[in-house]
Amino acid sequence: MPIVLKLFGMCFHYWAKEREPIHVHVTKGDAEARFVLEPEIELTNSSGFKPHELAIAEKIVGDNREYVIEHLKLVLKKTNTLSTVKKLWFECERIYIERDGDEVQSQPLRFFPRLRRATDKQRSEWTESYFGLHWEDIDEDISFESFTWDDDDPLTLYHHES
Repeated sequence: MPIVLKLFGMCFHYWAKEREPIHVHVTKGDAEARFVLEPEIELTNSSGFKPHELAIAEKIVGDNREYVIEHLKLVLKKTNTLSTVKKLWFECERIYIERDGDEVQSQPLRFFPRLRRATDKQRSEWTESYFGLHWEDIDEDISFESFTWDDDDPLTLYHHES
């Protein structure tokens, strides 16, 4: 849980493994709140804060928004969660990505049926975010973390012995 700021008894932090949208948590004692940072600052969850404390927290988040986002990017880059995709291709029913440092990772397309059925044009129209890849036209997302899973069978990820 990287802490970004501590002001007025409030702790501003985030969980490095959490996903989009980019946001920051604020805690003070038992009180907690969550502010989304992009595209605009928005309070999305709060409990235990008094209204004037929330106003102070929101002002601090607003004044430090860029710093918090850059801090998050730096931590993600250090933990290899944030890196640039240099190349993306499809071959033998798999999606491959080459990231910074020439690391090549892949996933079976059976995990992503919309991407599997997509045209070459649709597959080529992807964007990269802090946490993964997105295909707007087919509404498909793949996290970078999923490329690190060793198991090619998605069912075994949910299998529990009784």
